[in-house]
Amino acid sequence: METTQEPTECKTCAAPLSGVYCSQCGQRLITRRITLRALFSELISLITNTDRGLLHTFWMLLKNPGKVVHDYIGGSTVQYASPLRYTLVGTALVTIVFIGMGVYDRQMAEMDSMMHQGHTPEAEMATNQIYALMRQYYQLISILFIPIFAWITRLLFRKSRLNYAEHLVTNAYFNTQATLLMTPFLLAVALTSVKMSSMMWVSMLASVAYYTLALRSAFDQKWLPAFLKSVLVYVLGTIIYTLVMGLLAIPISIYMVLKAKM
Repeated sequence: METTQEPTECKTCAAPLSGVYCSQCGQRLITRRITLRALFSELISLITNTDRGLLHTFWMLLKNPGKVVHDYIGGSTVQYASPLRYTLVGTALVTIVFIGMGVYDRQMAEMDSMMHQGHTPEAEMATNQIYALMRQYYQLISILFIPIFAWITRLLFRKSRLNYAEHLVTNAYFNTQATLLMTPFLLAVALTSVKMSSMMWVSMLASVAYYTLALRSAFDQKWLPAFLKSVLVYVLGTIIYTLVMGLLAIPISIYMVLKAKM
């Protein structure tokens, strides 16, 4: 790989350089040209880096989720992937499995066979178009659980004195981790003939189990209170989420039906 003459000032803010990082803006000193090999190395480093890699963050969220949250909120952020990056990458991976491997289509087909018998062609068309929109924006829709869960955990753990933004960080880590732990169950649905409805119950129990561990670790709870509160988070969160999505779906459905009649 070709190298260029080492610069003496930051390429971003023009401050004098005295190390690998600019002391003014934090820009990393880069002296090599961008190549495919360099991009691949950066991708591998992003995933495996022991300081702030995704695998390290995933492992620590399994081993001691409370420590991850307390470290990050307390300002020790460099050793973990940021909650935003972890959420975006984690939900993207799950979306690839859920959408790309046909799990979503199987779930919608099962729901359609149970709920949509006898509907008019216009209503059926509107429903299918809503399903298509949800399929297209599944990653964004799944992320919307996080602010709802954050509002609920803030109510349940008022004594922790964490503000709403800090609960967002907490639930970004915990919700994404719980979602990632659903991946083996989604793969089981994609690769076998097991019903989606049966596997969703199993994956839901796994998510509640992880949230029990995470809430116990982060908020110094005993096992039973942590379990009950994790169930409450999921039950209330699902109810509120369903209501919000239902309210959004009403005008969309009306628009779709009117459009079909034109």
